[in-house]
Amino acid sequence: MKTFLLSAVCCAVSLSALAVEVTIGSDHNLLQKNDGSIVGWGYNAFGQLGNGERVSQYSPIPLDLGSVSALSAGSNHSFAILTDGSVVAWGKNRDGQLGLGSTTDAYTPQVLNLANVQQVEGGEAHSLALLNDGSVMAWGNNADGRLGDASTQNATTPVVVANLSAIQQVSAGDYHSVALSEQGLVYTWGNNAFGRLGDGTTLNRNVATQVQDLTDVASIDAGTAHTLALKMDGTVAAWGWNTYGQLGNNSTVNAPIAVTASGLSNVIDIAAGDRHSLALRNDGTVWAWGDNTYGQLGNGTFTASSVPVKVPLSGLATDIKAGRYHSVIVMQSGDVLAFGRNYRGQVGSGYLSNAEATPLVAFTFETGSVPATCRSIKAMNPNSPSGLYLIDPDGDGGVAPFNAYCEMVRAGGGWTLYANHRDGIAKTQVSSVVTPSEFSVMTDAHWRSILSTMVTGMMFVDEYGREAHLSASKLQSGNCRKPTDVNSLSSVSVVGSSQPIWHDETAGCTVTGTDYSMVLLMDSRSIHYKTQGAALFRESTTDFDIWPYGDMVYTSPVQNELLYYIK
Repeated sequence: MKTFLLSAVCCAVSLSALAVEVTIGSDHNLLQKNDGSIVGWGYNAFGQLGNGERVSQYSPIPLDLGSVSALSAGSNHSFAILTDGSVVAWGKNRDGQLGLGSTTDAYTPQVLNLANVQQVEGGEAHSLALLNDGSVMAWGNNADGRLGDASTQNATTPVVVANLSAIQQVSAGDYHSVALSEQGLVYTWGNNAFGRLGDGTTLNRNVATQVQDLTDVASIDAGTAHTLALKMDGTVAAWGWNTYGQLGNNSTVNAPIAVTASGLSNVIDIAAGDRHSLALRNDGTVWAWGDNTYGQLGNGTFTASSVPVKVPLSGLATDIKAGRYHSVIVMQSGDVLAFGRNYRGQVGSGYLSNAEATPLVAFTFETGSVPATCRSIKAMNPNSPSGLYLIDPDGDGGVAPFNAYCEMVRAGGGWTLYANHRDGIAKTQVSSVVTPSEFSVMTDAHWRSILSTMVTGMMFVDEYGREAHLSASKLQSGNCRKPTDVNSLSSVSVVGSSQPIWHDETAGCTVTGTDYSMVLLMDSRSIHYKTQGAALFRESTTDFDIWPYGDMVYTSPVQNELLYYIK
């Protein structure tokens, strides 16, 4: 039942500029929009949606929960940290899991006597809070020691979890609790059936115990009876219940010590459900494994998998959550997808069904908040990795938002890739998405829209990783053709024609100048040019990338591959 947004891993993909926060319980969902408003859907028999009613909702409805800075959902109860620092709770409270000093359910948010809180987590019948000083509080059911206060007495108000300090994240399973220290170590306590505490035994613990042989952890998430840990190297460790393959290690044998999920790398987020698990990679893909009885793996089947399988998505994902038998994915486009069991409306489709094996759109956001450029994405989140992002350079002024490859590391980052060429390609190939592994150029409309945002200039990278730059000021003051003169990157189709992106000479605008710098897409190639810059030439049906690093006379191709960027 995770709400933690990964920030400790070296290369975290940024959320959509819609700034969505999603949290899900066993069968209900809460979602905060970028304007602060909140919607919810799913099971509501205990008032866990917080709208004052006990009627389940089959599609998202607006909720008035106050001014919220963070949301969290337990199995059938919910929390919010408000912008004034206070914490409110609502929903099921039979075991005191709301922390209000009573066991009466609450259908609207009620204020806890708790301050200096940076994270709240709900399990099945207990809850955890991480305070600003790195200590942890707990309350609710404690029959198996899941409150970690060295007792097994229930608590309807928060008690201190013993022997913990310098904690950076907490997570609550159904009957166990997990904490991650600032040193990257993991501690668990509570019920230990199936080895869910990861200490090599099946003995219950009422005080925190370190998970064996596990270090360098960046993020944790506790499912019903298993736990996932995202390591700093982008791999995933797991332990506990594994009857359905939810540990992802190509086995269905329970693991009382951490094992590694198979075939996963470059993971930036994790989510543990009841009998299934999810992972988000830094390329925006989502992988799922474990039980699939209700389609909670989202791959169009109802077949379980003990190894991660890719969830087929149209676009890039930015956030993942796992409920008991359903899953939710936030897309960079703003769509919120859900799939899995839907007998309580938790998929948000507007109707009830036993199972949905294909992701359905549960909620769609306005598209006006899509980031303008790779440069703006980098500015919003300096840790954004290179990869595909949805951008909207002209602000819906004529070109719909589109996916582009953003270079986020080289030369300060924030560069948009607009062309990729190499020797030997027969023609200028147009693609809606240009990537470093795809030799093509942007569509004309996309090129024009990113060109209108240029403030830094252009960057060119060859196959050896060497780069050269043309500043925006030089590009805009050239005495010949300028980028603003170019309507198309893809019109070069006849041998002998050319499409300059930019060129500059000491005098005139002919190709015979003695100081000729250029960025050019061209069909034919005349030798003996004295060049400084970058160019792509095509002679007959063969394309050549030219990379001049100084004044030279070129009579043959110099480089084989060239990437063209702009910001």
